[in-house]
Amino acid sequence: WDNENKTVIIIDFNKITEELKEKTPFLQKIFDLEIEPLESFKSVSEIEGKIIYKDKEDKKKNETLEVEGSLKLNLSKEKLLEMYIDLNFDGKGMIYDSIKEAGIYNLETGIIMNNETVYVMTKKDGEEIWTNLGTSTDTSVMSSINLSNSFNSYEKFVEVIKESVGELNIYSYEAIKQIIDMYAKIYNEDNFSISGSGKVKTIKYDIDIMEVIAAMYPQNMEQVGNIKMNVSASEKVSDKKVDSAKVDFEISLENPSSKEEFKIDMELDMKYKNINGDFKIEIPKV
Repeated sequence: WDNENKTVIIIDFNKITEELKEKTPFLQKIFDLEIEPLESFKSVSEIEGKIIYKDKEDKKKNETLEVEGSLKLNLSKEKLLEMYIDLNFDGKGMIYDSIKEAGIYNLETGIIMNNETVYVMTKKDGEEIWTNLGTSTDTSVMSSINLSNSFNSYEKFVEVIKESVGELNIYSYEAIKQIIDMYAKIYNEDNFSISGSGKVKTIKYDIDIMEVIAAMYPQNMEQVGNIKMNVSASEKVSDKKVDSAKVDFEISLENPSSKEEFKIDMELDMKYKNINGDFKIEIPKV
């Protein structure tokens, strides 16, 4: 019952499941891998990236910022999330000069969060200082960090879609249709491939994000302009567990009238261990 619009809402989610099966047949291949869901894990990632700004009419305004470092990300069975970031910056131009002047060309920070609280760490004279920032968000979303192992059946997929829509109203069915169209654009054999034999498989995907957005909101694409966004990645699955993942994210914006160009290219090389193991994350002393 949509009280605001005084309307009864009836949605047959069995029909939704059938539509999802019809539009995303490739998903079945992922389900068949029976990848163990990530309920807890430890991971270490190497980060490398570059941010470039070019002005073809005034090269003095050109900017380059290079980023490299590491990311440690842990999720415990108690749904405690722990993240440590260590980044180094180099480059030329105003962006790098500002970073250098602020003394943060080396950034070391940490975050620990549960469903109630977020703690943030900064370093001063080599000492870790933790601050309680208060209200947190639902950390359970971290257990679905990999596209390839978020779900293991069409029925569970639809359950998650239903949860994401929330309480039903007169707009819910259209929202569900848009979500299905989005997944149909993402999970297809043009974007995904699975290779390997025996217990070791490799899942690769290459997704044009703007193409996905265009499929969901075609009426808004004229306002987007010359933006390109792409995510390419590969995941290695060993004995039904995610072993490692490499992700490359690219974004570029071009302004033909002013001949300006802005690009971001970030690479993440992630190694997993202790998948679904039991380990403790200590709440910091504030």
